[in-house]
Amino acid sequence: MPRLLRSTSARLALGFGLAFAASALILVGVLWWATAGSLARQTDAVIREDAEALGQIYRDEGFYGLALAIGRRLDDDRGGGRLYLLAGRHLAPIAGNLAAWPLRIGGRSGWSDIEIVRGGEAAPARVLTLDLPDGQRLLVGRDLRERQQLRASVVGALIWWLAAALALAALLGLLLRRLFQARLRAIRTTAEAIAHGDIARRVPAADSDDEFDLLASTINEMLDRIQDLIADVRNVSNAIAHDLRTPLAELRSRLETLRQHQDDRPGLAAGIDDAVGDVDRLIAIFTALLRLVEIDSGTRRAGFAAVDLGTVVGDVGEFYAAVAEAKGIGFTVAAPPGLVVEGDRDLLSQALGNLIDNALKFTPPGGVVRVAVAPVGPAGAEITVADSGQGVAEPDLPKLTQRFYRADSSRHTPGIGLGLSLVQAVADLHRGTLDLANRDPGLNARLCLPRIAGSAASDRQADRLSTADSKDI
Repeated sequence: MPRLLRSTSARLALGFGLAFAASALILVGVLWWATAGSLARQTDAVIREDAEALGQIYRDEGFYGLALAIGRRLDDDRGGGRLYLLAGRHLAPIAGNLAAWPLRIGGRSGWSDIEIVRGGEAAPARVLTLDLPDGQRLLVGRDLRERQQLRASVVGALIWWLAAALALAALLGLLLRRLFQARLRAIRTTAEAIAHGDIARRVPAADSDDEFDLLASTINEMLDRIQDLIADVRNVSNAIAHDLRTPLAELRSRLETLRQHQDDRPGLAAGIDDAVGDVDRLIAIFTALLRLVEIDSGTRRAGFAAVDLGTVVGDVGEFYAAVAEAKGIGFTVAAPPGLVVEGDRDLLSQALGNLIDNALKFTPPGGVVRVAVAPVGPAGAEITVADSGQGVAEPDLPKLTQRFYRADSSRHTPGIGLGLSLVQAVADLHRGTLDLANRDPGLNARLCLPRIAGSAASDRQADRLSTADSKDI
């Protein structure tokens, strides 16, 4: 039993059975009060009314009129359940159907429960005794044998009903336990299968909307997410292995060459520079991965503060303006102040820098890159980076934010495939969105962020400035 009670389903079933049994006991009590109790109250009411009527006859017709009334009542008593006794001063019987005054009552007045002997058998009786003037006494009552038999029948029926209710409670408790065990067994079996490597297993669910199906649906969604994360980890691991293998192989080859040409001073210096470049690529990969892990963990949210997007865009745009000029690319920035978001200034600057760097990387000389900040609706702000490059194939657009993913058009362009992944992670951390769409020509990147309430004071100025430049974007 102690081992059984350690089971939650067993405790639930036992609790259900006890609750059902308690409700059955309450119902039995109510039925008893409504049947046997009602009969007792009804008997008392009849005796009281009969006694009051006889008392009125005594007051109207006297002692002999009362004796005659008792005789008439006994003559009309077909069931034989009425009890009357009119006694004199010394309790000697004068009229009625009792042979003697009950010794148990004696000289006491009021209600009494006694036993009488009728037909050689003892029977329970309920009587009311009254004191009359001149020392006479009156007893009015009812034989309770029929009521006792009826009460015994009611008690027997209630006992049988209670036993059936308890048996039904036990049966329902067992069925409830089996139901819980069956539904939980499916979850446990699925969990065990997943623990042994079958990550494609899912919890079976019916088409109903009960709590178990909702739990199964939630667990399956969690398992789908876990499977996607495992796939992402596997893909990232493969991508890391691939992207690290190339610079490591190049680094090893350069070091081998340097060892073979130790006397070639100019070549030695150039080889060292190339090796340092390979090491820098490796460091960039690990730095980007560590930054993504830091963002995904959410720890950077602790340092969030109010950030003016116009200031961030202006500062980052000023840095990249020189790069664009060196490449012969037109570069414009529209950064009105007053659009304030809650976030990490450094991460937002890095995300914007990655978007601008990508735009400059894929825009040919003579092209244009435009950066702008503008309000979106009543509580949003967006940073837009638009270029006039070659764009991206439509099937590749949804994959650009995957870690280490590089479209075919960018295979021969320097990069590690983590820039847009970091921008997407920054957008998620700030509860924003990143939208990438082709232009004609080029690519349009929109980083949308929720704005701090009350920062809309400069919306009119922002709209005016962004509208003035919207034709060029």
